[in-house]
Amino acid sequence: MYPIADPMLRLAILAYLVKCIDDGAFQPLIEAGFSPDELDDLRGRPTRDLARMVDMGLSLDVVLRPPDYRDIAGSLDRQEREVALMDYFLIHDAQPELVAILFRVSAKAMRERLTVLCGGATSRRRGRPAR
Repeated sequence: MYPIADPMLRLAILAYLVKCIDDGAFQPLIEAGFSPDELDDLRGRPTRDLARMVDMGLSLDVVLRPPDYRDIAGSLDRQEREVALMDYFLIHDAQPELVAILFRVSAKAMRERLTVLCGGATSRRRGRPAR
């Protein structure tokens, strides 16, 4: 767990928890040890009280799960490598339709990507960026 020191962020988190309680998404708070009466009390407090609780030192911690972080960061890295590879093929004269099939995206999206990469110029060979 990582403690949240910023008072504005702690107040925003408390306000978010109140919204979750209002929306009926309070089960994680019950599982964390809050009683239904405590949740009802939190839900009924004005923002002024929440701000005063933060000022009085109410502590809040965030949990960042390393396995989740690694999975999501790896997925993001794979997506970025895939886009770079698609761009490489398009810049080096691969047919947009073929690239679309290889990367399972629409041919229209590939043509639009090619236009972005090459600036839409038609005077030079298709697929060649301006140098």
